[in-house]
Amino acid sequence: MMTVAKVKDCVDVIKGDELSFDSVQCEKLKARYVHLYASFYVKLHVHSSDMKHVLALFIYCVTTCSKEIEAIQLHEHFTSAHPPI
Repeated sequence: MMTVAKVKDCVDVIKGDELSFDSVQCEKLKARYVHLYASFYVKLHVHSSDMKHVLALFIYCVTTCSKEIEAIQLHEHFTSAHPPI
């Protein structure tokens, strides 16, 4: 299951070495079905000169990577709930 630390690591991986953030705050939101999903609120403080690049980068990553993340989470859920025989 995703954790705050894993989400912060994902932010670091996505931003790479070319961007720097003043701060990254992450909060796990309350889920209705905790065993099915996790939602997070991520707040980034960036320099105004980097804003356009950061928005483009994170919107691209969220739209292209979300399906891969969902697939990984489903795989983790089913393999932990139903170990191989």
